[in-house]
Amino acid sequence: MSLTTLPTKEELLLCLIPAPPKYKTPFKWPQSRDYAWYDNIPHRELSIEKAVQNWIQVEGDRFRFPGGGTMFPRGADAYIDDINELIPLTNGAIRTAIDTGCGVASWGAYLLKRNIVTMSFAPRDTHEAQVQFALERGVPAMIGIMASQRLPYPARAFDMAHCSRCLIPWHQYNGMYLIEVDRVLRPGGYWVLSGPPINWKKYWRGWERSQEDLKGEQDAIEDVAKRLCWKKVAEKNDLSIWQKPINHVECVKNRKVYKTPHMCKSENPDASWYKNMETCITPMPDVSSPAEVAGGKLEKWPERAFATPPRISSGSIPGISAEKFREDNQVWKERLTHYKRILPLQQGRYRNIMDMNAHLGGFAAALAKYPVWVMNVVPANSDLDTLGVIYERGFIGAYQDWCEAFSTYPRTYDLIHAGGVFSIYQDRCDITYVLLEMDRILRPEGTVIFRDTVEILVKIQSIAKEMRWKTQIMDHESGPFNPEKILVAVKTYWTGLFFAKQTALPFLAYCSITIIISYPLSNWIWIWIWNWNWNSIRFNSIQFQSNFNFDLIIRIEEEEEESKKGEAEMGDEKSIEEQIGKAVEEAKDLHEAALEEDLHRTRCLLADGDAASFLPAKAHGRFLRMFLGPINVRASRKDIQLKVKEEYNSYRDRTALLFLLFPFILLILRSWKWDGCLPAFPVQLYQAWLLFLYTGLALRENILRANGSDIRP
Repeated sequence: MSLTTLPTKEELLLCLIPAPPKYKTPFKWPQSRDYAWYDNIPHRELSIEKAVQNWIQVEGDRFRFPGGGTMFPRGADAYIDDINELIPLTNGAIRTAIDTGCGVASWGAYLLKRNIVTMSFAPRDTHEAQVQFALERGVPAMIGIMASQRLPYPARAFDMAHCSRCLIPWHQYNGMYLIEVDRVLRPGGYWVLSGPPINWKKYWRGWERSQEDLKGEQDAIEDVAKRLCWKKVAEKNDLSIWQKPINHVECVKNRKVYKTPHMCKSENPDASWYKNMETCITPMPDVSSPAEVAGGKLEKWPERAFATPPRISSGSIPGISAEKFREDNQVWKERLTHYKRILPLQQGRYRNIMDMNAHLGGFAAALAKYPVWVMNVVPANSDLDTLGVIYERGFIGAYQDWCEAFSTYPRTYDLIHAGGVFSIYQDRCDITYVLLEMDRILRPEGTVIFRDTVEILVKIQSIAKEMRWKTQIMDHESGPFNPEKILVAVKTYWTGLFFAKQTALPFLAYCSITIIISYPLSNWIWIWIWNWNWNSIRFNSIQFQSNFNFDLIIRIEEEEEESKKGEAEMGDEKSIEEQIGKAVEEAKDLHEAALEEDLHRTRCLLADGDAASFLPAKAHGRFLRMFLGPINVRASRKDIQLKVKEEYNSYRDRTALLFLLFPFILLILRSWKWDGCLPAFPVQLYQAWLLFLYTGLALRENILRANGSDIRP
């Protein structure tokens, strides 16, 4: 049921699990037995895969559970009636049951009206969320599998065990799985088996197995059962039922005939937390006669709930006497009276209840008359192991170390009671993770009752507020002078969609801030280079203009001298002054035209030549300046278009490094600094930068297309 490899501190998740976007409060019992909201468990695979067997059906916005099963096509009710014809189910002798490979727990659901409470378990496999469906229906269930470790239940816990085509290889591994069932069965308990290989003569073709194979499997199961000293009490149609002996008097004698499995030598048969299964028979307590029930005979239900359990009357539980047991019952009667003043217990608001530190099961006993069931948890590292007492009272539960996750799905319990839990675990692990686990398994608007000292409750309250819980500290039911106080917390309703809406505006703000910040960071170097080159070009332009004017004056003076010489040689009658004036006018006209042509050529050179990229272009709008910086939007010449394309490729190459580096840094911080979770701000910061990046790329690509270029490298 539990994994042998514990998560490291770095692997622990410090985060809340949101409910599905359209999560609704589950149906109230008994309607919940037959219906569940689709949005609460959006998995329809099982309704398709098991459509013929009537496990589950989708009807609009809800699931319907017809009560069918692989081996009970007429429904679980009729199937249970068939079992009742073979063994008594309604006289109160059978109260606790375990269903291995439970599916959606219809067998356990329909046993409840016969006052039999069933611990159903199944793995999380290809069927997806079987146990979650069961708990959503208000039926006791856990995630679990029979593998190499013991089931997290004490010895002699269940009055009946059941397997309906659970596909567990009972006959393999020296019968180890059947031996584990023997450990958790009470003296005189029943094991009910249906499905392969039972009635193989009728079904062997449908099971696609040979007759020899199925017969060999049934013979092997029969052999293991005999070695366990079980008696086969019935085999009818699809059902076979075996019964465990009430003591091991005869079984010990049979060890001379059956050498295996031998009797276990372990001192504590109840120990099951991280304990490997053994291929040996768990011995029952000694008896004085073959007719005596090992461990003591139990009362029938409902008297069993308040009768002194045999484990207490025999003195097996240190420090717990029959008198203290009765006092505990009275204490819980008073506590429940107090709880009813602050909780709507009588309105059907709660169905699935968990007691995280159940002690003697007094809370479950006090709630016995209400339409609820209680998962009684006994801390695995507690000094006092009382889970066996709880089962003897006719209730169910499991061992659990609250420094680890409980074997269930999110949002599966309506009410959690935590009495003294944090006093036990405050020095063993961070209580924040315990509270986060409670939040995970608690349904929206579910309630938690804490009982502890004021100092611990104040710590819990501060963490609970961060988890969006509403909290209130109250006095003990006996009055304000009792050092133990009560903290009532309610988990608020919120979903993943609600969280997305709450973060929408901050996300837009992050985008805006990031665009403002990231642009200068990515372009300040290029702006500095541009400014430096522009100053250089401007200086060179001034120097070029000065040299050009000086050369022009020299050329004019030389032409004037040549004109004077020509006039003297020609011997013209006109005066020298008139000739010089005319020559000067003609020279001026000639050089003005030449100057205009040179200036036009220079402007073209500066506008479209190599120097154009270093000169300030026509001012763009703010939007373009933000995303493009100082680049030319229009380029008429081919060589200028190529330069724009080169600038685009350069921009893309510059941002590629940051594109890869940013998420790499986030992943490193996630595992090193942020306890396996990614905070919203850095992720949204990266998304905002991506928005800036893609906008800049899109604008540059459109400029290339407008100038007749393409965007291929």
